[in-house]
Amino acid sequence: MAEISTAAFRKVCYLGGADACYTEMISAKAVMFNNKKTLAMALVEPDEPKTFVQIFGSEPDDIAGAIRKIEEIRPPYGFDLNMGCPMKKDIKGRNGAFLHTDPAKVRRIVRAARAATKRPLSVKIRKGYIKDNSTEIAAIVEEEGADLLVVHPRLKSEMFLPGTCDFDLSIRLAAERRIPVIHSGDIVATADLPRFAGSRVAGIMIGRGAFGQPWVFDVLKTGTEPSPERKRELITLHFNLIGLYSSRLSEKVVMNELKRNAVWYSRGMTGATAFRNALYQNRWKLEDLLRELERFLGISLI
Repeated sequence: MAEISTAAFRKVCYLGGADACYTEMISAKAVMFNNKKTLAMALVEPDEPKTFVQIFGSEPDDIAGAIRKIEEIRPPYGFDLNMGCPMKKDIKGRNGAFLHTDPAKVRRIVRAARAATKRPLSVKIRKGYIKDNSTEIAAIVEEEGADLLVVHPRLKSEMFLPGTCDFDLSIRLAAERRIPVIHSGDIVATADLPRFAGSRVAGIMIGRGAFGQPWVFDVLKTGTEPSPERKRELITLHFNLIGLYSSRLSEKVVMNELKRNAVWYSRGMTGATAFRNALYQNRWKLEDLLRELERFLGISLI
């Protein structure tokens, strides 16, 4: 998730029970142009157990070149090709979900990526662009050597609208394919899991469901909420790690990441609306913002 699945967030998600994580979306073309910010975003910390660098682009040569360059700098556990993002910016560049309109290009991209690395290769797709062509795209992904298929079963036009997630599609694709199929979409509680019982769906990807609750992975596995002390511990660590990792980019990036996560962590707290308004209406210096986060969230930052 762009500007969300940063190194700091991935760290606390692992501590909260995640089995694997994905980086923010990395532009293959920007990597090929040696964009410093993009290359910094692609760096996976050495202690991350199973992190995929998520790449988007529409040119096979760019995709392959970006994979090779990132492997030379700091090899991750694996790579992921994003063919599911429905956001306007990606669609305008003929990336993400737009690739569903050109199955032949999907084949060339996956083939080029597979030839560029021996590391695990994941591909994320949607139900389709305007119409459902997920069966065709999923078959191509497997035929060209990907190791893992992640399915978000909505059309591009359905974005993330509630009530549009086609769970049966993920179940059907898992039954059709030999490679593991992961379902992505609308899973936020243990009550959402029984629908996959008896299916060949190999796992669940959590995206927006982890906002403000990076412990959701353990909750889904065990059905038990962590203690308030454990939650506070992870929140404190998260904000400290933002300062550690994101400072490689800029103070502005640090400030934006702190505010964004503070909004999510404050949900349900007394006075949260006024707190969130102040975060974005006031002009903060970093040290003052940190003190405000400590005051409202009840944490102690380094």
